[in-house]
Formats: sequence, C-alpha cells, structure tokens
Amino acid sequence: MFVHVPAQVMTESWSGLRKIPLETSGEAGQFDLTVHVCERNDTVTGALQYAKDLFDLATAERAARHFVSLIESVAAAPDRRLAGASLLSSAERRQVVEEWNATEAAYPADRCVHELFEAQVERTPNAVAVVYEDQRLTYGELNARANQLAHYLRKQGWGPRFW
Repeated sequence: MFVHVPAQVMTESWSGLRKIPLETSGEAGQFDLTVHVCERNDTVTGALQYAKDLFDLATAERAARHFVSLIESVAAAPDRRLAGASLLSSAERRQVVEEWNATEAAYPADRCVHELFEAQVERTPNAVAVVYEDQRLTYGELNARANQLAHYLRKQGWGPRFW
C-alpha cells in the first residue's frame, strides 16, 4: 500500500530534493507493507509500516533504504524511465555485483570436471547434490543418471568429435 499526503503547495523542485530517513513503524499494519509519504511545507517525510509476521526489522529497513534509493535515482534523472532507476545504493550494488560474485576457486589443472565430479561421488555418494522444487538427488543418484544419459548419447552416435 502506498499512502501519499500532499502539501497545499510544494515549494521545492526535484533538483532541490533533501534526503530525510524513511522510518520504520513498530505498529501493526492492515497491509503486508505500507509506505506513508507526507509533504509538509518544503519537506517530504516518510514511514514504513510492515507486518511483523512476514518481515523482520532488518528486511523492513532494507526495503526503506531501497525506496529512498529509488526516489534519489528518480530525482537525479527525472526524464529517465522508472525501469532504469536503481533500488541499490552504490555500496550495496558493489556488494551484490562484485563481492558476492567473487567465487573464484582453485581447481586441479590436471583433471577434467567429470573426474572431479566422480571423485565427489566417491567421497559423498549419499549427500544431496541437486535440489529442484521438492525433488532431491544425491551424488550417487545424479552420477547414475548422468551415466545413463552418456550411454544413450553414445548409442545415438554422439562423442568427443562433436565438442
């Protein structure tokens, strides 16, 4: 839910936007998430009300920060399409795009991926390897299915020459 309470006269333009923290409300709300925005003279204030059984405080605060980032992004480029506006601050974008994607790992250069997988199968055949919706396959089950597929492809004439 979005609640906007306009002022009689708005005295500031987008270029004069001032940042005021969007506060989270401890009150129980009628809706899962409600953003209240109120204009008073030359100030816009806001509050976020959320259902505590659906969101924790950290999630609500993150949603509030994203809303403020969206408003700042729109204010910085009012002619840009809303789809091009950012919800993430530059620090949060750096964390998501760079830090969380820094997943480099050293692999033995003398072994192929299928050999590494088979070694994992030998170490932990009963460990869950793949989860999709409510289905789970262990490394042993996944290996058996991969071998079935490989044998089928070989019977169809597929082999290393296609790679």
